Amino acid sequence: MVEAIRREGEENTAASPTEPGLYRLPCGSCYVELWIGSDGEEHWSVPGNPIGFTRESISLCIHGPRPWTRLHTLAEASQIFAARIEGGATIDELVREYEEAEAADA
Repeated sequence: MVEAIRREGEENTAASPTEPGLYRLPCGSCYVELWIGSDGEEHWSVPGNPIGFTRESISLCIHGPRPWTRLHTLAEASQIFAARIEGGATIDELVREYEEAEAADA
């Protein structure tokens, strides 16, 4: 049993993100922020939880059928929307795409 847990943790660690950002975990309902501190080290923060995590501790906790999903910051989302609108997309199209993505994710 311990070996199976260790193996799963290693597989999850290998699949975990390396780019800083906010991510939805494979369970689909939890979130974690990965950031690089001024010390050059990775930091993993779970919203609402004061405990600091590591790549390994997060990877031991995750499970679920979904892949890691990187979420956009507000600044990134506004840049994407601005580029789409400059390219001719309408607000109605953007809203419809958002609603379709939300429905597919449910």
